[in-house]
Amino acid sequence: MADFFYTLHIFLKRHKFMTVFAMLLLMATAILVASNLKFEEDISALLPTDAQNEDLQEVLKTAKFNDKVIVMLEHESNESDALVDATKGFISRLKRDTTYIKTIQGELTAETITEAQNFVYDNLPLFLRQDDYDYLEKELTPNQLRERLIQLKKDLRSPMGAISSRGYRKDPFELRLRLLPLFQDLQLENNLALHEGILMTKDKTTSVLFIDLKVSSQDGTQSEAVVNFLNAERQKFLSNAAHEQISISMIGGVFYNVSNAKQIKSDIRTTLTIAGTLLLLILIVFFRSFKVPVLLFLPTVFGAIIALAILELWKHQV
Repeated sequence: MADFFYTLHIFLKRHKFMTVFAMLLLMATAILVASNLKFEEDISALLPTDAQNEDLQEVLKTAKFNDKVIVMLEHESNESDALVDATKGFISRLKRDTTYIKTIQGELTAETITEAQNFVYDNLPLFLRQDDYDYLEKELTPNQLRERLIQLKKDLRSPMGAISSRGYRKDPFELRLRLLPLFQDLQLENNLALHEGILMTKDKTTSVLFIDLKVSSQDGTQSEAVVNFLNAERQKFLSNAAHEQISISMIGGVFYNVSNAKQIKSDIRTTLTIAGTLLLLILIVFFRSFKVPVLLFLPTVFGAIIALAILELWKHQV
């Protein structure tokens, strides 16, 4: 084995130009291949991949609450009408995007009302209680049915009849009205209310929007693109003179992930820079030469590039 390396050394020494050219060619090829290596910025990948943590990893990857963004708009003078107009304008601006945003919740539209009514109609038996069945039993008597039919006939002939006819066909006994207190009891947050179709705090100082994203917050590249897009849209919206008293704040999993990723990258660069500089200074002092430490570093750098190139050919992503 020693003879082989000695022979190789003599051969390379005799053909210096060819050796340098081959090394530079190999280095350039390795750099080109390694540049295609993708680094996966997934926090769940930091966890050990064993059976004990399998459920936790599955939750982190499939949990949808990380893919939501909460947007809060405030008006400096607490003018609720101006805040409503600004919120509707910001919603319209965000709805133009079809790349990152799936849905925006926070504005009560005709479609939202229709979807809610259809949900209640389609699942009405699931919400009925015993007193609702008692109410139906009383309403199904001949006299009550006659009175209800007369009332429905009057309502359908009224100017609002065209609008209410669909509801009467699905729910002639208006059971949906009896279920309203039940849905109010299911409300988790009592500090929010609707004002002119916009979800706001009860003091009407802050409007709230909930954005569902098309991209996963676990993907660092896509998360950064979403954050840049939302920040750019916010800046463009607030640059309008009509919105100078509006302030917009956003929170969500994508913002935390991007911020953490940037901080981790910054810390790694700082740590490697300090460690490399200190190591180089120590070697320079020890060898009393600048050339020797640099020559010692070259094989390390060359080996690292070759290793990254092999990873790209093997896994394509780490």
